[in-house]
Parts: sequence; structure tokens; C-alpha cells
Amino acid sequence: MDKVNLIDNAAIEKMRELAGRAQVGFFQTYLKHAPSHGRPMVAVKVDDAGRFWFFSKNNSRKNHEIRLSNKVQLIFSRPHSLEFLEVYGEARIVRDEKKMKELWTPSLRNWIPGGIEEPDTTLICVKPIEAHYWDTKHNTAVLLFKGVLGALTGITMNGDIEGKLKIK
Repeated sequence: MDKVNLIDNAAIEKMRELAGRAQVGFFQTYLKHAPSHGRPMVAVKVDDAGRFWFFSKNNSRKNHEIRLSNKVQLIFSRPHSLEFLEVYGEARIVRDEKKMKELWTPSLRNWIPGGIEEPDTTLICVKPIEAHYWDTKHNTAVLLFKGVLGALTGITMNGDIEGKLKIK
């Protein structure tokens, strides 16, 4: 497995790429307590500063838990493509109508039927503190071929890349 650490813009692009392709991530709160609480959520944007944006309800359990402790963990995966992203960060709850209008899409009505006009609608902004990714250099067909060839020959033919993502 090759190790490739990325910083700043390259790190942000990798986070945007992996989170975007996964579409839905696992958003964990209450990290100080076992078990932590998690739920699937859609990151509607990874902005140019590398912050992840989510819509949420102000009275939700996750918002309550963020108020108690703002440390969160995000996990995005596409196992069939061997793409994984783990982000540890600090969350803050935001009620900014201009930002909500910028990020809103009609598909979000499934979770927030009243839309951004609903007073209980908020955003959650997650600023990464630490992030790590696992990716592949090749598509899954090439990886499968390398796996079979490696099994037949006994030679390891790894096409994986992993590394830390840092934003200054």
C-alpha cells in the first residue's frame, strides 16, 4: 500500500471527491461516550476551506449532542470501489438563511419537509481536525485481475493508496 499524504488544496479536493462519490456518510456525535451515536447523512457540500456542510433540525438529537460536545466523526465509504474517508472534526450549528439558500436542493425535502423556511432548520458545519483516506489507483476490474494474478503467482500486487489529509 502506497502512502500519499495530501495538504491544503489537494487534501480538500480528495475529501470533496471521496465524500461526493459516496454521497451519504455516517455522522457520529457524542464521541466521549460509548457507544457514540451515529446516523447516515448527506454532506451537501465540502467548501473551499474543506468544511463539510449538512442540513439538520435544531431540535434533533444530533444538534443536542453537538451542543454538549462539538467533536464529531464523519465516515464515507464506497466499498465496491475501495474508497474510504474518515474525518474527525469540530461541528457548529449554523442558522444562516443566505447559506441555506445556497446549499438547498429539492431532494432535501425528504428529511426537511418545511424547507429552509421552517424555523427549526439549521446547518451543521464540520471543520476537519484530522482526516485519513484509503483509495485505489485503479478501477475495480484491474484490482480484481491483480488479486487473482497475485493469488496465482504469490506476488503481492497492491494498488491501494492511503494517507493523511491536512488543511492548514
